[in-house]
Amino acid sequence: MFDERLKKKIEKRKIVAVIVIESAENAVPTAKALMDGGIDIIELAFRTPDRKISRGRR
Repeated sequence: MFDERLKKKIEKRKIVAVIVIESAENAVPTAKALMDGGIDIIELAFRTPDRKISRGRR
C-alpha cells in the first residue's frame, strides 16, 4: 500500500526526480546534489553488477 505521507509530499512538490546510475559510487553525490537544488523526492535506479550495493547491503 502506498504511504499516505509520501503521496501527499509528491502531490505538494509535483516533481519526482527519476535517476538511473551506472555506478553505485555516484548514488550519494547525485542525491545530495538534487537535494541541494531543492528536489527531495528521488527515485534512484541502479544499473550496477554489484549485487551487494544494488540490494542495499554494503
